[in-house]
Amino acid sequence: MIELIDVGKVYHASDGDHRALEGVNLRIEDGDIFGIIGESGAGKSTLVRLLNLLERPTEGRIIIDGSDITDYQGKELRELRANIGMIFQSFALFQQRSVLQNVTFPLEVRGESKAASAERAHELLRLVSLDDKSSRYPSELSGGQQQRVAIARALANSPHYMLCDEATSALDSRTTVQVLDLLAQINDELGVTMVVITHSLDVARRICNRIAVIDGGHIVEEGFTADVFANPQSDITRELLDWGAPNVKKATAPQTSEGEEVACD
Repeated sequence: MIELIDVGKVYHASDGDHRALEGVNLRIEDGDIFGIIGESGAGKSTLVRLLNLLERPTEGRIIIDGSDITDYQGKELRELRANIGMIFQSFALFQQRSVLQNVTFPLEVRGESKAASAERAHELLRLVSLDDKSSRYPSELSGGQQQRVAIARALANSPHYMLCDEATSALDSRTTVQVLDLLAQINDELGVTMVVITHSLDVARRICNRIAVIDGGHIVEEGFTADVFANPQSDITRELLDWGAPNVKKATAPQTSEGEEVACD
């Protein structure tokens, strides 16, 4: 289980301080596919990066599996990150490494033998239906295939949690559905708890059992996905639903994507 208790994040810059998150309280249960929804700049990607301490909170506490991780360093931090897989909008694959070598990379870092790493990588590539592409390079694959490689790599250390930061934003509608179905399969079969950052209401509707809506660094609404969609309580949720209504009804994700370099999103 993941708990955020009164979490805030402030970025310090030459032109002054920028508060990206304030007073965030969330509880993500084991087995959830938990969506965090918001517009560009709302703070959702900052929030997800706090969960594996790629960013550190300015205030508040982050509790994972009963332990306060907020000040983790060294070995504790490495073990934490091994237990939390992460996939990105941009795939973030090593272009000079083969598909197999991309998936074995986390295991090599951990000191696993070459044979054991390759065996695990082939197992995961079969899971994502890419074992026949193990000797290819990322540039030879489609976007959907590259994201499947990224998912396999994120699973290499058998993590309990997976963070998905706009993982389908660079994909077309059909491929988006395929990747979301794969993530749902992984959640169901492997029991991996997932935190899904998205601006797409349809992504949330299709895969998330619970969601939180973030606006201006604050959580403005939280609940079961169906309940939030049926009876939105905040202005921003109603606006997002009005904007995305055709996509929600047709079950196709919007084709626009967010700038991945926005520091506070």
